[in-house]
This record gives sequence, structure tokens and C-alpha cells, in this order.
Amino acid sequence: MFCLSSLFISKNMNYQFNRIILGIFILLYLSGCQMKNTFYVEGTVFLDDVPLSKAVVSFIPEQSSPEGNFASGMTNENGVFKLTIRPTGKENAGTTPGKYTVTISRYEENPSGSEKLPSGENVPIFAQMIPLRYTTSDMSDLKVTVEKKKKNVFEFRLNKN
Repeated sequence: MFCLSSLFISKNMNYQFNRIILGIFILLYLSGCQMKNTFYVEGTVFLDDVPLSKAVVSFIPEQSSPEGNFASGMTNENGVFKLTIRPTGKENAGTTPGKYTVTISRYEENPSGSEKLPSGENVPIFAQMIPLRYTTSDMSDLKVTVEKKKKNVFEFRLNKN
């Protein structure tokens, strides 16, 4: 009897394992199909006419563009960014066509010191280096349209004043 029951359990587990694998393949296939409509996006960010490095650039879909996807990228030392859609994380994936509000932020460690936690640990204090009007979708006046089959290259010139 023991051999028969272990055989039944083994077949049942194998069946469940196959169902899980099939489900994973279906999810991968569907996520791949969804990304076919993704177009390359890059750009450059300047702050007071100087390329801005280490800034996070986020494309937030406007309500009038429900097909849009949140995408972000970080600027390099020349102020250049390339968008990536999350959760795919594929480098240089871009984003889907639509209208977007753009936010840009950059934090630096505040040289004035650190803050002491109740545990006694010192943690650095970070300060936003970009004017607040560019850092939130509610305040940002940076608007772009990502288009199908077009070179989507944008330039953002920010001013501290």
C-alpha cells in the first residue's frame, strides 16, 4: 500500500508542478506581449545650463493617457537618462506611447551633519537639490508626449530661480 500511495502523491505533485510551470510561462508570454508597445526614450537634464548628474527622471502617465506606464531613469555625468519601465527593469526599455508629466529629483547628503535615531544610530540627512516645482507631478509643468515609431528624445532645462 505504501508504494501505491507514494506513487499517487508523486503523480499529483508532478501534475501541480507542471501547472505552476505552465502558469509561469503564460505570465512571461503575456508580459512580453505587453511590452511590444514600448518605445525607446532618452533625454538630457540641465540645471542652470549645467548637465545634471545623479538625478532621477520619472515619466508619470497623465489621466488622459491610460495606456501610459510609469517609467524612470537616472542621469549620468553628462545629464543623459534612458527610461526603464518597472517591473521589467530591462535596461533602455523606454515606455509606452502617451502623455506624461515629468518629475526630476536629486538628493545629496547634507554636509551639516546627521540625525540621531532613538536607537542611538546616526543617519545622514539628505537634501533635495532640485527646486520643488520640478519634483512632484502636482507641481511639475514638464509635459511630454511619447509617440509610436518616433525618436523620443527630450531635453529639460531647469532653473534654480
